[in-house]
Amino acid sequence: MNDSNAPQSAEQSFLNGVALDAAALFLCVMNAVINAQLILPKPLVWYIQATQVLIAILYVSVSLLFWSRNPRRAATVRRILFFILIGTVLVSVFSVMYVQHNTGNLEIHDGALQTQDAVTMLEQKQNPYAASFTKGLMAEHAYFVHIDNGDPIRNPALEHFIYLPGILAFGEISHWIVRPLLGFEDLRFLLIAMYVVMTLLLVFMVWKRTDSLLLPICFSLNPFLIYMLFEGRNDILFLGLCLLSIVAMAKRQHIIAGILFGCTLAVKQFAWVFLPFIILYYVAAVRRKNLTWMQGLLFVCAAVCMSAACILPFFFWDAHAFIDDALLYALGIAQQGNYPISGFGFSSLFAASGNQGFPFWILSGISGITVCVLYGIRIFRHGRLSDAVVGATVCMAFILFFSRFLNNNYLLLISQLVIISFAFLVWQQPPYLKERRILPEERR
Repeated sequence: MNDSNAPQSAEQSFLNGVALDAAALFLCVMNAVINAQLILPKPLVWYIQATQVLIAILYVSVSLLFWSRNPRRAATVRRILFFILIGTVLVSVFSVMYVQHNTGNLEIHDGALQTQDAVTMLEQKQNPYAASFTKGLMAEHAYFVHIDNGDPIRNPALEHFIYLPGILAFGEISHWIVRPLLGFEDLRFLLIAMYVVMTLLLVFMVWKRTDSLLLPICFSLNPFLIYMLFEGRNDILFLGLCLLSIVAMAKRQHIIAGILFGCTLAVKQFAWVFLPFIILYYVAAVRRKNLTWMQGLLFVCAAVCMSAACILPFFFWDAHAFIDDALLYALGIAQQGNYPISGFGFSSLFAASGNQGFPFWILSGISGITVCVLYGIRIFRHGRLSDAVVGATVCMAFILFFSRFLNNNYLLLISQLVIISFAFLVWQQPPYLKERRILPEERR
């Protein structure tokens, strides 16, 4: 019999998982160390780099040299080292925020600046969807932008507030809580809090299922996610709310899940992609008697009430301005200016030609509906939440690929949703201690 065809032993599978996450952590840390030279001020960058490299070396050493002597203790040490690395990330972001606000050089994403301007407009009883952003933080720090590293152009977002009202609600939280405590407001404080919550949730999801921290490492130490955290991209807020709502659904906390999912719908337009998949899941689960109609109704009512409470006031305030900014601008059919063609997807074929009128939304719609039908059949047959999460992720990937702008933050969004999908699949497995044979060293 050929030994190569024999299934792996528990020890071999365990070693492979530990070795893989050690390699992933080392690569992520090395990439973060290189990027830190471009972002962090001196001498802080030297301390952060030295600490991260030391932790990476210790992590690899514990993973590969001591796993067979006492696997459980080694797993505990690796988790501690992982959280220390997360701590260095938080220190780095806080330090950059402190330096930027002291120097007045706010090198952050224009969306974060625009959100702060929009909150200020609300306090002045102005509608941000009907106003111009030619005055304020955004005009001061992001009046001109570079599209795909091209020549600088006037920022088209100066005339459009593309974000949904849920972003404004979180901006208000930053204004009324963070500002009194620190003397300045910054949306990145909320993003940092969501980053910590997501990290803890992912570790919790894989805690008793595997000794490997591969998924939390690939998610939380992803260099692109850390860079987006430095920039203040609100995609992190969407990811956190999405993950929290999925966990609440799996725990059958349907009212809480509905509230969180409603917040997600009110924060990002891309969250709407999840809507048909989640509805199909609840219909299929009720049909298979895994859930009751009342549980499904509670979820729907909570989600509708929460999203409507955020969106409808701005819709009725000025429906034309709201639709033009939040929907038509992104689709490329707004009355005054459109989101420029950019990114790494299908739209890149048209970027050089200057054809701004191509109907990308048609291709996005066709691909999205196709994926929705295919995965919808699977969801309806099996009634599994994991199928809904994976289906929504695949659907979003196709919609974004054929959209006007598959930007770097959307590539990050897709990659992080893929990791969340894998983490959810791992979470659905039984605890590994019931399956894996206890090693002799573990009995000591």
